[in-house]
Amino acid sequence: MPGKNCPKKLRKSEYLATEPSNNKYEGIYRRGEKSWIAKFNGKGLFKKMRRIQADEMADTELRFEVDIDGDGFIGPAPMPEPPLPEKLETPETVPSPSSGPADTTRPNATISSDADGSTNGDVTFTITFTEAVNGLTAEGISVSNATKGAFTKVDGRTYTLVGTPTANSSGTITVEVMANAARDAAGNGNTASEPFNQPFDTAAPGLSINSSVAGIANGEVTYTFLFTEAVMGFDATDVTLTGATAGNFSAVSASEYTIVVTPAANSTGTIDVAVAADAATDVAGNGNTAATSEPLPFDTEVPTLIISSTIDPAKADDDDALISFTFSEAVTDFDATDVMLTGIDPGVFTGSMPPITPWRPSLALTGGPSV
Repeated sequence: MPGKNCPKKLRKSEYLATEPSNNKYEGIYRRGEKSWIAKFNGKGLFKKMRRIQADEMADTELRFEVDIDGDGFIGPAPMPEPPLPEKLETPETVPSPSSGPADTTRPNATISSDADGSTNGDVTFTITFTEAVNGLTAEGISVSNATKGAFTKVDGRTYTLVGTPTANSSGTITVEVMANAARDAAGNGNTASEPFNQPFDTAAPGLSINSSVAGIANGEVTYTFLFTEAVMGFDATDVTLTGATAGNFSAVSASEYTIVVTPAANSTGTIDVAVAADAATDVAGNGNTAATSEPLPFDTEVPTLIISSTIDPAKADDDDALISFTFSEAVTDFDATDVMLTGIDPGVFTGSMPPITPWRPSLALTGGPSV
């Protein structure tokens, strides 16, 4: 039987517990300032209880037991929190595995091109960053002496830009990625890249053609071809001739060439020499401009000569006779020493130059009329 004022049923909040023993629980039941030792089963019903004084509490083993298989299992009551130590040590901060030092490294870019040496056409420039970036556009790339073309993102680190050099010119294309044109994942803007210099030459080689003869040609003529720069691929087959035939062709240097031509025989006219565009190319692959020589007159026709006189072969007298030499065209260097006389003595040689026709020297005839 329970003692006076002892409840038959205990609530979880009304007892303190220690450890289990024999599948039952013992505990101290308190109400106000009074305490009892009680045994109770899993349903919270007490079996035995005796009152204890406050001074017995320190020597009383506090435990309870309960039938684990019984209905209405009552677990142990919450134990009081242990007292805090006099001084709490602050634990060291251990960084989480995902955290690390802040990223303050700025990306940098290097630039290269697909041109091998000097170029005369479009060039593809490749921009490679030291890490993945975003935000780069063609506007963030400085280009001089060329026009910007297609801009392509290959991946986070690699971009390409096509540049077209200035037409009919030569010099250097300079490409540079401007500072803060792109940013990495941490928000760091890139540093300005080192300028990349690409030589270019889009100027066509000029050509002039000169002859070795001033005036009228009557024999071989040497023509000289002068290019404004060194070229390759130029030979005699690139020369077009009119009024003459080609002879020996020579390369004086990479920019100077000669050809010997012979005008048509026993004829008159002009010699014309021409070279078509793109007959030769410079080191950048630019073809030459077309060129034509000044027309050169030539005359390879032999002058004809007619000799006439006032002598009447049927008569023989001592009168002087006039002998005339008539050429088919103007001649030079003709005088009395060029005339061979037989049977008569030369007289006064006269004439007019040019033209010489008719040229009528007066000769004193002696010993016969034959000339």
